[in-house]
Amino acid sequence: MSEYKSFMQRMGLLGLVNVLTAMSTIILIPILSNNLSITDFGMWNIFQVTIRLFGAVATLGLPNAVIRFLPSIKEKNKIQEGYYSIILFASTFILVLSFLIFLLSDIIAGALFDGNVFLVQVLSLVVYLGAINTIIVNYFRAFKKIKIYSLFLFLQVYLSLLLVSYAVIVKQGINGAILAYLIGQVVIFIIMNLLIIREIGIYRPCFTRIREYLDFSLPMVPSAISYWIVESSDKYLIGLLLGTSFVGFYSPAYSIGSLIALIMMPFPSILLPTISQHFDNGKVDQTTDYFTYSVKLFLFLSIPAVFGISVLAYPLLVLLSNTLIAANSYYLIPLLVLGSFFYSIFTIYSLVFALVKKTRIIASIWFIAALVNILGNLFLIPVLGLTAAALTTLTSYFIAAAVIFYYSRRFLKVHLDLKFLSKSLLSSAIMAVIIYLVSHLSGQPGPIALVFLVIVGAVIYLILMLVTRALNEEENRFIKRLWKRQVK
Repeated sequence: MSEYKSFMQRMGLLGLVNVLTAMSTIILIPILSNNLSITDFGMWNIFQVTIRLFGAVATLGLPNAVIRFLPSIKEKNKIQEGYYSIILFASTFILVLSFLIFLLSDIIAGALFDGNVFLVQVLSLVVYLGAINTIIVNYFRAFKKIKIYSLFLFLQVYLSLLLVSYAVIVKQGINGAILAYLIGQVVIFIIMNLLIIREIGIYRPCFTRIREYLDFSLPMVPSAISYWIVESSDKYLIGLLLGTSFVGFYSPAYSIGSLIALIMMPFPSILLPTISQHFDNGKVDQTTDYFTYSVKLFLFLSIPAVFGISVLAYPLLVLLSNTLIAANSYYLIPLLVLGSFFYSIFTIYSLVFALVKKTRIIASIWFIAALVNILGNLFLIPVLGLTAAALTTLTSYFIAAAVIFYYSRRFLKVHLDLKFLSKSLLSSAIMAVIIYLVSHLSGQPGPIALVFLVIVGAVIYLILMLVTRALNEEENRFIKRLWKRQVK
């Protein structure tokens, strides 16, 4: 029971950190848009998208190898060998890639950054530090140092937010903002390395298992690139086919639709190291139990969120943007939030293939989803406009989720409680109807009213789930214990 409680506490902590990090994007938007020109603000967004693209390639998928292989190692010398093999090998590759970006800075600047060569030169350094920091921080995740891991996730985002905000407020422009972002990455890099060196020392690896690590991680690189295509290509194609103003309408709706992924984010971080340890020790039943309960917990939290966000789409958009954007894109949110739900299902079930070291399947599925996304957007956006982009996103994620769910059962028999699922859907639908009626009777809800509606919706859903006995006795007791702790 103590292991179970520890598992849930770590899940809750990471959930909180993920919510806070997601909020940072919303906080930064008005600061940047009010202190940068529209051209510089656009370059900032391209800068962020470019970091994610190169990050997907530069790490070679090795953060996943850190999480998959290191947790079951007990001997210090073997931990040193595994960790430093990954870090030094990845660092060499990332340095080469960063140097190529620096050499091609004139070309990249002309194509993407309005000729700002300095920005691209700084980008080459950010690519290195961002990629290597992604690998380093997973050392803490692998060994269940979740408080430290969560702290660094938080610091990476909010240190950059503070530095970038200060730079643009004092009128240092886009170049100042990019330099501030770089400084934040340098600070995090130094602190994390000092902590790890103090714990395991410095070690010269022999790279004895690096091929095994790469066999596991490299198939995830095409998967990451394909995900980047699914996640970002619609925005580029909307701008190309409809105009940049339509990207402005679409992006806030996409951000709200993606909120469901916040619920999912703690699961891979906590679940994979936990089930890897049990699976490697031959405890298949415990592995299945953890996975089954995690899926059920995700559904318990995400299904009402899908309904709630859908019915509150318009007031949420007004709150986070303005009435013009809300009027032109609120109808997209139900499609996008459902797409985000299927993306989350895909991500959770993909852990099964990481567990059995068959990550090439993940890459194949993402390739199919990326192909569907690009072709769907190219042919349908000129006809259906923004609706086509939302539908294509939903279709891509649904196909990925359906395929991975089907194939995962060949390796791990995860029980899907259909009675629970039907009760959750019914409870969520009733909750959504009540929230919809209350919000429309009271007029356009402000921030306080929206928070009130969310709380009321959560209480209604929880009561209905308890009344319909959707949860078993152990799960009910767990919720009651959480409630008592919150009241105290």
